[in-house]
Order: sequence, then C-alpha cells, then structure tokens
Amino acid sequence: LLEQTHDPREHIRVWAIKLLNDSGAPSKGALKRFVKMAQTDTAGLVQLELASTLQRLPHARRWELAAALVSQTTFANDPVLPLMVWYGINTAVPENRTEALKLIAKCKIPKVRQFIARRLTGDSGEKKKAGQSRKARPAKKSPASFDADAWKIPSAKENFHVFLLMGQSNMSGFAMMLREDKRPVARVVKLPTKGKLRWYPAAHPLHNRLKSDRFGLALPFAKEYLKDKPDVVVGLIPVAWGGAGIDKLKKGTPTYEDAIKKAQFAMAQGTIKGVLWHQGETDTVQQANTDSYAQKLAQLIADIRADLKDDKLAFIVGNLAEFYGTGKDHRSPDRVKRINHVRSVLRALPNKVTNTGFVESSDCSSPDHHKVHFDRKSYIILGTRYATVYADILDKANKAIDKDKK
Repeated sequence: LLEQTHDPREHIRVWAIKLLNDSGAPSKGALKRFVKMAQTDTAGLVQLELASTLQRLPHARRWELAAALVSQTTFANDPVLPLMVWYGINTAVPENRTEALKLIAKCKIPKVRQFIARRLTGDSGEKKKAGQSRKARPAKKSPASFDADAWKIPSAKENFHVFLLMGQSNMSGFAMMLREDKRPVARVVKLPTKGKLRWYPAAHPLHNRLKSDRFGLALPFAKEYLKDKPDVVVGLIPVAWGGAGIDKLKKGTPTYEDAIKKAQFAMAQGTIKGVLWHQGETDTVQQANTDSYAQKLAQLIADIRADLKDDKLAFIVGNLAEFYGTGKDHRSPDRVKRINHVRSVLRALPNKVTNTGFVESSDCSSPDHHKVHFDRKSYIILGTRYATVYADILDKANKAIDKDKK
C-alpha cells in the first residue's frame, strides 16, 4: 500500500491513504510517508485525505503531520482544507500550547493561524489576581468562526435529522463532478463508509466504496430539506452499493448490518428521520428476482423499522430511470417487461406500506449510451423531489394524528 502512495494517479494515492488508515491510526512508516506527501503532493483530494487522518492519531502524534499540511501556500485559500486541518488539531491545542505556538510560526494558511490563536487566547488559563474581577466581553463572531461552526452537531437530538442512503449506484451517485462539488455543504454531515464512526462535513462523493461513486442525489436533497429548517443539521449515512441487488442489501447481509450499526450510532446524537432508497436495476436481470422484488422490499422496510424501533419511519423510493430499458444492453422485450414490473412495484409502494413515498424520474437524462444512470442535473432534480415527497409524507402523518385526536 505504501508503494501505491507513489502512484501518478491521484485517486489511487487517495485510496492508498484510506486503506492505510482502515484499521485506525496509521503505522509509524505510513505516518512518515503521509508527512512527506503533505509537504510535496499538490493534489487537493490527497491533501484532504491526509487532513482527515489527523483525527485518527493520538494528540501527541498529530503535530508533525499538521505542520506539513500547513507548510504549503497552494491551498491557503481553499474553502475546505483549512477547516479539515483545524478539526484535526483543535482538541490537541489546549493540551500542548508549546506545539500549538510552534505550529502558528510555521503555518502558511491564515485561517488555521486564526483558529489556533483564538483557541489559545480563549483557553489561556490566566488566573485572576486576588480581589480582582474582570467582566467578560461577548466574543464577536468572525466569518471564520462561522465557518468552523457550520457543521457542529446540535446538542438537542430533535435538531439533528439523520437519513439513511440505501440502494445501488443511482443512490451512491454516478454523475461527473465539478470542482465546487468537493466543497462541504453547510449544516450537512456524513458518516464515512469505512473506518471509525465520526461525523464529517459532507461533500461529494458521499460514498467511496467504488471509484464510480461520484455526484449523487443526497446532498441536493439535504439542501432542499434545510431551506425551511434554520436550526437543523442533517446527518447522512451512505450505505448504498453500486450493482447490488436487493438480496445483497436485505437483513442478514453485511451491508444491512452496517446500515443498522451506523443508524444506532447516530441515534445517540440525533433522530433517524427516514430512508432514501434508489434501487432495482439489478433485480431486472433475472425473472425470479423480479417476481420476488415486491415481497423483499416490503420485508426490508419492516426489518429496518423493527431494528430501529420506529414502525412509522419514512421510507422513500425513487423510480428507475424512464430511459432505463432503451439502451442496447437492456432493451430486449423480456428485459423491458421486467424493468416495467419493478417500476410498478416501486410506484405502488405508498398504497401498500404506510409512511412510504414514491419519486418520479420523469424529465431526467443519462450521461452516456448505457442509459442506466442519471446525469448531474437529474440528480439535483431527484434530490429536490425526494425532499418534496418527504414533506408530503410528514404532512399526511400529521393530518392523521390530528384526525385521531378529533
């Protein structure tokens, strides 16, 4: 793996770092290599992955890597990297003021210097002289401190709304990304697909199991969802898997158990509000899988609700792309018939299972000739529609409660 960190391809180096961190804190040899990469590697995604490594290290081992990360001016004005470095060292600053001051002297990223200085002065620990009193002045909130607080988990569970992202590649995201898509969205955090469970600022790609995981619908959903909820932070749990049929996602599979484990972790801090589901393409390949799809989907919903102890948990499904079945690989009459059957199962779900919703895939387009996945514009449309359908489910549930009260 250390050899792969020398690969000329950026995404290979990123994955090498991820895998070297997979079991927790990196080895001494890996950390030495990470320090060298932080000093010399000019790829932004590599620098971000190295910055996320800081939180895996014991406080005493964070300083050398942090110093290397802030030694370059290349990313001084980057909207994300300074914050990621700060998240990695902020808890270590009050424990070792000497190292923090040394880091300020070496730091070429102004925002990180500001964060450290503010933390040092706020935690200065100066004792008041006997008989002396000092009136505290309310601190002014600078733009930088606003940025640092943009992904803070609310102390009240009811203000931290968590959603599970389940399905296959159209949920994990398949569209090409723009540079701006790598910037975290304010008030949206995610759990990693691998490694230690902790919340990170959420940016595309949310999933990172496969190199095809890119821009998806979940962040557009979160943006739309938050528009009328100024006090809420959204937490996303990405557990979709490209190419997975429902048999690889149901209860008893590693993917399902991973989803439940992460949801239970999130419930300690927030409230699970729903499941966003986009899946079914793989289950149109074999007739037996198509025939059993409705029963398996209903059972999966029941299992999730039982395991999370919420029999009314919202579950939203998206329709297969309307263009799916028009590409040369999927347009045989039998295949189209199976595709239409799965579509009918998804569409009928709200009439068969309470607190479920269906999202149309009309007016969407594909980026390639395979005619399976959506393009970037379409994922934004779908994300907005998922938010609208969720609001409708909530509205119906509230009306039912009001009716029962009467």
